[in-house]
Amino acid sequence: MSDEAPGGSKVCHLDEADAAYRGYLTDAELRRALGALRDRALALGATGALARRLAAFAARLDGVLAGLPAAAPPGDPDAAPAPPPRDAAALAEALAALLPRVASDARHAALAVALGGLREPACNPPRTQV
Repeated sequence: MSDEAPGGSKVCHLDEADAAYRGYLTDAELRRALGALRDRALALGATGALARRLAAFAARLDGVLAGLPAAAPPGDPDAAPAPPPRDAAALAEALAALLPRVASDARHAALAVALGGLREPACNPPRTQV
């Protein structure tokens, strides 16, 4: 046997790679996306039950945002912003599109609860027993 180091590199474990490398949103990207959704939800100007659902949605997003690092570095400043959601259904669609790119199971679960609370009752009819 020789005293030389073995050739090649160490084994790469994907679970040890950076979340962005694996296709997940960085903390900065998630902060930006959730902040935009929260701001849009509060700006929709809804009334009644929809206004209460939107306020609860914004509060749940605030809870997730509070768990993100406060000084997250900015993401790509040249990235084109997504068009703002125009109604509650579009907010739900935008959040549903983000969910697969959330790396943290706890954040994903909290956002799934926020999504469920936002969807209109007509979209989630009660199950009937057969």
